[in-house]
Amino acid sequence: MGFPINTRSVRAVYLELNSRHLREIREQAGTLPEDAIGGLAGKLARRQVSKGAAPAEARHAYAALAVEFLSVFYGNEGEFMIEGLAEQWEKVVPYVAVAGSQAGDLADLHPTDETLTRWAQKLRQFVSLPAQQAAIKSASDYELIRARRLIRFVLEYLRRISNAIGLQGTCEGLLFLSLTGRLVPALVALLREDTLRSLIMSSLLDMVLKMPLPAEWPSLAAVAVEREASQDSPTVH
Repeated sequence: MGFPINTRSVRAVYLELNSRHLREIREQAGTLPEDAIGGLAGKLARRQVSKGAAPAEARHAYAALAVEFLSVFYGNEGEFMIEGLAEQWEKVVPYVAVAGSQAGDLADLHPTDETLTRWAQKLRQFVSLPAQQAAIKSASDYELIRARRLIRFVLEYLRRISNAIGLQGTCEGLLFLSLTGRLVPALVALLREDTLRSLIMSSLLDMVLKMPLPAEWPSLAAVAVEREASQDSPTVH
């Protein structure tokens, strides 16, 4: 929000947030960490995969994938189960894609077991809670400020778009800012890697250069809303 703040306080907040999430999994009374993660994976499967449109097999596949990736995220010491993950992906992705964004995004991906394993390795290296803790503990003030500035750049761009199409305030809510602020530890680690830093920055610049001119945003938004409404309405023959 533009107010000066001691980065020592920022570090303390991030470390406490991460420690709290780790404690929720590792210190549940009478529950092993893997059991707690399994329960969380089941809840995600029920929430993300529609019961009406998807078979039970799809929800089981989602839960199986979620268990493995949540275990990596929470820093569980168990081995990543590689075999059969691609098959589980193919079972669940049509229903997740339909329930969420347009079906073309995820459904066009056909990762192998090895590809999913590489994703898990990147998750462990940059995004997992232990990796975030290590990044915050070792981050210089410059690295913290650089990650924050990158997030502010993206937020400001989204704010300009939302204001132009009449959705003022969408990108300024406390919940939205809190969620995006949680990206800082992962960004600290990602921006340390020269290749990843170049990829992130070039991708952002490409996105900005390919965006329509600000004067065109309201009309394009209106067309998108109209198209969405026509797809949702039943067709009369």
